[in-house]
Amino acid sequence: MTRSFVLLGAALLIAGCGDGASADSQVADAAVGDASTAEAVGAVTQTPFPTTPINFDDAMGRTPPTIRETVPCPFLSDETALASATAIYEIVRRSVSNEECVWNYNIGFAIQARVESAAGSRPFVERQYNMDAKPILEPQSSPGQNAVLLYDTAWEEPRPYAFGFDLGDKRIFLSITGMRTSLAQLQPAAEEIAAKLPTAPQIEPQHREEVGAFDKCSAWGEAGLLTLFGLPEGTPVTISPSSSTCTIEIRIPDSPSRNVITVGLSVFEEAPNAFEFFKEKGWTEVSGYDHPVVSNPTTDEWGVHNKLRGLIQDGSIVVTVTDKDGGKEAATKTLFDNVMARIVL
Repeated sequence: MTRSFVLLGAALLIAGCGDGASADSQVADAAVGDASTAEAVGAVTQTPFPTTPINFDDAMGRTPPTIRETVPCPFLSDETALASATAIYEIVRRSVSNEECVWNYNIGFAIQARVESAAGSRPFVERQYNMDAKPILEPQSSPGQNAVLLYDTAWEEPRPYAFGFDLGDKRIFLSITGMRTSLAQLQPAAEEIAAKLPTAPQIEPQHREEVGAFDKCSAWGEAGLLTLFGLPEGTPVTISPSSSTCTIEIRIPDSPSRNVITVGLSVFEEAPNAFEFFKEKGWTEVSGYDHPVVSNPTTDEWGVHNKLRGLIQDGSIVVTVTDKDGGKEAATKTLFDNVMARIVL
């Protein structure tokens, strides 16, 4: 049955609702460590954090990502591009623009069609496949001008890997990485590029993306974080996503200590006995929740680390706030409670 976790810190999700004295009392109860009630009140009444539900399986990365495709390459069709190489893996269109289209399995198995300005562009003879092997250029009658088939000479027998030609003021280079090709495969692709390029529509550069069901880096929003920490709009914020963690660095302007507030949100699988394990490791149980929560504030040369970990079924949701000045206990709890109150099983 689907249900949402209801925390004692639910007041953190409500801005300016209910009786003032009652709200102040709830906030005072929510404040932890040495953080002041005033700081907690500010977090509650001023921070516009989202309240939309977060599906637990989405947060854990168990839901397959949505594939966001690009538009077709404006000067070369998928069918012709894929026919230009002999592949043993699935080759898909990854990125397109008016200057370059790429189809690949990964960086080692790729078909790349590049359009450059002929003026100042690298000569074809300098575009070797292997760094120390100068290519052989075999002139071709078409398309365009200066058409050549390029052979890699790093092998006992030269192997074709690219086709190049000029078309007016453009230089076209079609290259194959990690796969076999031939003149019979490359020539049709070159002819199609020559036919389509003069009337190719202008498009915005696009990349094929795998969009996860839950974006950890948008859990709170940049504006909400700046408000929580009392920082002005335009404060430098750097966001670094990874598979299980989003790290957000906020550089405080004019800080004498060059302080950087680092906010982390991590979601990952956990062992069944995780609660006992963390308590044995010195983590402190935090009461008032309907699921196990532990904290582990530490201080080292990098600053003060405030960390809250919620253990839900077989997963961990961890919120960390690190800075040099300390005093971010209430802010850490605000962020933690916001996420945990939105989790839906």
